[in-house]
Amino acid sequence: MGRSGTSLLTSILNSHSKIYASPENNFLLFIASYLNKKTTFSGKDIDLINTSLGLNTNTTMSVWKGSIDLKQESFTKEDIIRQIYLSSSIKIEEKNVQLIFDKNPEYTLHLKQLEKTCSNAKFLAISRNYRDNISSRKKFSSSKRVSVFILALSWNHYNKRILKMISKKNIFHVRYESLVENPTAKLKDMFQFIGLEYEEEVLNYYTKVNLEKKIQDSSLTEGQKTKVQSMHSNLEKPISTERINVWSQHLRKREILICDVICRNTSLKLGHSQEKEYNLSHKLLIQGLSIPFRLFYYSYLFVQNIIYYKLPLKMKIKIFKNRKY
Repeated sequence: MGRSGTSLLTSILNSHSKIYASPENNFLLFIASYLNKKTTFSGKDIDLINTSLGLNTNTTMSVWKGSIDLKQESFTKEDIIRQIYLSSSIKIEEKNVQLIFDKNPEYTLHLKQLEKTCSNAKFLAISRNYRDNISSRKKFSSSKRVSVFILALSWNHYNKRILKMISKKNIFHVRYESLVENPTAKLKDMFQFIGLEYEEEVLNYYTKVNLEKKIQDSSLTEGQKTKVQSMHSNLEKPISTERINVWSQHLRKREILICDVICRNTSLKLGHSQEKEYNLSHKLLIQGLSIPFRLFYYSYLFVQNIIYYKLPLKMKIKIFKNRKY
């Protein structure tokens, strides 16, 4: 789930000498079904994939696009995926990359597809107190009229998926609050899971973040660049606990009750403590009022899943070829 510390985690990992950590890009899920149908790929296949990579297929703002070098005579699925990641303009060139990390909160909803596409992959899942997460997403929403019902329902949906994931051996779950309160211990556990040695330098990630250059080198509009700068300005500061409990400054009483009714049970199961502030009448009222929002949100996910991930690649290219940035 976005605004849960995913960008912080990406910056930390990208400071490791053997990791290239990529910010959001939707390409992998967009071409996954096409990749999984084949064992080898011809020049025509690569042309088709490169065409898809040049389109605006992202469900979130992306600061980079990849491509595949056509000089090779043959390609495997693994060749294609690695080439796309390492062709990114924001990759640190002097690194001896042994591990690629792809940060995309939407992956939470598509674990089976990703496991099929990248059979040896390991997954890091980070969760954050729902009040802080919803407060932050409300602040940076592209719509000033975004409903707290939708924000709460989406937090609950994503984090219920995390609950299902964390019993697997290839999943490492960390709470944002635990990471910023005790970063060294949590990161040592994380790197042990990844299979790389912990490097103390990763906590100096903020000295290597050149957010302005990354944004200026992107294909974002000026308005999007300004928004990204505002959203991620804290990445240029040391890790701290100052973003814990920011919800108290931004959420009204009614919004807190909505969030609590929809999210609290899932939050407790993930290990996030939160006092209960609603009673039975609040619960019944909010559950009733949430029905149309539930219908809208889950219908949206259903349609998005078909358009982005289920249709044949050629058909998706036709749909997205005229989509503006």
